[in-house]
Amino acid sequence: MYKHLVCHEGHSIEWSFENIPPHMSTDIGLIYPTWTLHAVARIVCTLCLIADDPHVVEPVVLRDDEDKYERNPDPVLVEKARRRGNYGWNVGKSIAVMPHVRAACPAALYWTGEGRKIPKIRFRRGTIVHRKKFAAMPTGFLEEGTP
Repeated sequence: MYKHLVCHEGHSIEWSFENIPPHMSTDIGLIYPTWTLHAVARIVCTLCLIADDPHVVEPVVLRDDEDKYERNPDPVLVEKARRRGNYGWNVGKSIAVMPHVRAACPAALYWTGEGRKIPKIRFRRGTIVHRKKFAAMPTGFLEEGTP
């Protein structure tokens, strides 16, 4: 299947979905629902936008070389990992996350059973997300006597 998207300044990808005529191959072979095509196109466009940002998309290196790569991102370490069969990327690994409290929910939907096909509604307990980050947070700046 072939899908043509046109990028005009001032127009969104959504505009392209609605205003570009379909390719002649649209009705040949397996026909996908329109919402599926739009979802896939959005994902592809998003990946194209973030692909060149080294702070968001980082190549995977061997576990023993991770510290070296963080200090000095050397392409030799990436090639070493690829020679050993480790092709891949970490997306968003270095983006900072904030610890927070997830509230309890009296009606959380869980998919259970074989193949996760049976929906069940259960109580979900509250929890602290990224609990280890709380220990690393600076504290004590608002105490009396502190400038």
